[in-house]
Amino acid sequence: DSHMLVLTCAHCVKNCRSDAVSVIFPQISNEEQPAHVLSVCPDYDLAVLVTPTAEGVVQFELDANYPAVGSAVFALGFSLGMAGMSVTRGIFSGLQDGRFQHTASINQGCSGGPAVNAAGKVIGVNSSGVLAAQQVGFAQPSQYFINVRSHMLKRRAKWQDEAAVVRVGDLGLMYHRMLPALRNFAGGAGVHGVIAYHVHTGSAFRDHITPGTL
Repeated sequence: DSHMLVLTCAHCVKNCRSDAVSVIFPQISNEEQPAHVLSVCPDYDLAVLVTPTAEGVVQFELDANYPAVGSAVFALGFSLGMAGMSVTRGIFSGLQDGRFQHTASINQGCSGGPAVNAAGKVIGVNSSGVLAAQQVGFAQPSQYFINVRSHMLKRRAKWQDEAAVVRVGDLGLMYHRMLPALRNFAGGAGVHGVIAYHVHTGSAFRDHITPGTL
């Protein structure tokens, strides 16, 4: 394929023309490469960019699993717009209103960069930090993108067009898909569905669904 995809935050490309963005791959050079906004999902604060394929670019694997509280998290980005990429280390703190909270420092310029676990897999996309607090950062879980990936990528063949806007309904909960190991645990091959692992405050399901509900 002559083009590759870049996952970032929707607010990073907000108010930009779909063909007026660029990316830099510091492993190769500091020169800007043309890019195009393929799609945005405002509800999850995610965007997919398309850019010409560049040799030598490191590609990360997504990890949709729920991280263990206290496990290591690394935030990658360009703090304050500086030329060199920074890597800060912290721990996973838990869920806050559907976002992963961690203690790796996030400064301006880090939004849209990956939050990576100790295995080098992306658990989320860093979206914001709290300037008035210390070591409070947030990331959009990788599961969000996996949930809407087919919708965000279905226009890939028409990436020269205006960016597609993908909207999602909010059930007010987060869940694991019924993978084989979970299906066996839940009762066997005939069991289908998802297993809830977090119910947001204010969710209409809060009185009916608890973590672990099938």
